Amino acid sequence: MLNFTVPDVLTALSLVANVAMGVLLFLASKRSDRKIEGVRHELGLEMERRKQQYAMKTGQYQAYWKLIDDFGKTYQVDIIHRMNAILAEFFKSIREAGELTKDSMDRFSAHVMEIVADSNRDYATIKSETSQLRLVASDEVCAALDEVESMMGEATNDTNTFLRSLTKLVLSGDQESIAKHVEQAKRKGVEMQERKDALLQRMRLELHQI
Repeated sequence: MLNFTVPDVLTALSLVANVAMGVLLFLASKRSDRKIEGVRHELGLEMERRKQQYAMKTGQYQAYWKLIDDFGKTYQVDIIHRMNAILAEFFKSIREAGELTKDSMDRFSAHVMEIVADSNRDYATIKSETSQLRLVASDEVCAALDEVESMMGEATNDTNTFLRSLTKLVLSGDQESIAKHVEQAKRKGVEMQERKDALLQRMRLELHQI
């Protein structure tokens, strides 16, 4: 017959309790490790997502900025240079012929309409790229995009209207109307730059918040 004293029973119970506690602590530690690993994995995925989103938006914004920067340069500089060359050729042909000829007029008009076509094509590209960018941009950036696109549309329309009437203005010697358009173009250029700067600040803020 087995006899157990009270101390023996207490000792046995204590050992069982210690073993049970050890098992519970081990299991809890494993669950905690798995939870920590899960959180670490989720954080890693989130960081990777943000990194990819930042890289994607940075590339899109840089490409768009170059596009509108080139448009502004064309509007403020390139068109003027092209028109100066066209006018120089036009007046040279008149001097050489001793009169205004149909050939001179036709070539002048063709050069002007070529600029108009280029201007319309550039603006169509701006509109297309703006629409694509709205799909990924914040509401604040979209609002700034609308302002920039609107200003570029106005600049394109004003320039095309002026160019279509340029032949008549040149032949009539209406220097006042020509000078008026040049001043208007300068004001538009300043306003366009202000809106571009506002867009740039919105883009930077959005990238910073990713």
